[in-house]
Amino acid sequence: MKNSNKFWLKFLVGLGVILISFAVGYGMLNQKVNNHNKRIEKVELKAGETHDKVIKIEVDVEHIRKTVDRIEKKL
Repeated sequence: MKNSNKFWLKFLVGLGVILISFAVGYGMLNQKVNNHNKRIEKVELKAGETHDKVIKIEVDVEHIRKTVDRIEKKL
């Protein structure tokens, strides 16, 4: 093989590795973001009814701050 062919082969393989790395990283980040979503259930009570259901709301302040900073940079 000529040197130019070796160069292009190495270049394309390297580019492929970088693209795969970005895809894996994006997938991991997307999974992490999806795990932070919490579902809040709406409970309707009629007069005089009580319930034992406790709704816990967790807020990841650091994640929200990073998201706000990223949006501010785009604006």
